[in-house]
Amino acid sequence: MNMETMKPLLLAVLLLTVIGFTACNEEAADVSVAGDAYIITKKIGQDTLNGLALHAYSFSGFTNVSVTSGTDATKSYTLGKYFGQSNSYYYETPTNQYAASLPVAGAYNFTATFENGEVKTDQDILTTDVLKLPTLTKCEYNSTDHKAELNWTVLPNANIYVVKIYDGNNWVFVSQALPGAQTTYSISYPGNGWDSSFSPVAGKAYTVVFCAFRYETNGSDYDIQATSEIEHSLTWGS
Repeated sequence: MNMETMKPLLLAVLLLTVIGFTACNEEAADVSVAGDAYIITKKIGQDTLNGLALHAYSFSGFTNVSVTSGTDATKSYTLGKYFGQSNSYYYETPTNQYAASLPVAGAYNFTATFENGEVKTDQDILTTDVLKLPTLTKCEYNSTDHKAELNWTVLPNANIYVVKIYDGNNWVFVSQALPGAQTTYSISYPGNGWDSSFSPVAGKAYTVVFCAFRYETNGSDYDIQATSEIEHSLTWGS
């Protein structure tokens, strides 16, 4: 399977290669790398700030992935394993380095060294297109129907949404990709998307992270240009 075939899988990897939700089968013979650079917009404190994400994926394991900016020679990045996955490496701007300004636009050049010693490259183009923060109008537990309910307003230019739940720093739930025109979603337990080793506790507060994704205008459908996310506390079972 070549790089262009793998490219549409990158978003799925970003969302699902954690805590046993979904895993893609490794194809040991394939040593192509797919890279994606995109802007992340978050509310940190009272400020709306931006950071850079870099994600590399393959069907074979990496030993090293580095990225350089084709626009600014001073910008270089070393990626690390994404949730322990040897075939998925990731970098995100540290929280204390998020800024009101945007990451450098232009080409990002990925260089991946594989476990068999081969070196492969890929390039992704980042523009200045961003996503505004999404707006949740409801995020609460329905004790009658025994499910969490979320409502939101449609976010212009968002292609999909994803809902995640954290227990502290542990990612315990992820939804499927929700269409950009959708405005409601509910979460039940048991149900799809939960970490198989986790059970929510009644009366305990969890963090819901609501994420919006914008695809690259000239790329394949699943190449990401920008994401934005907001957090909301949810007390389960109350």
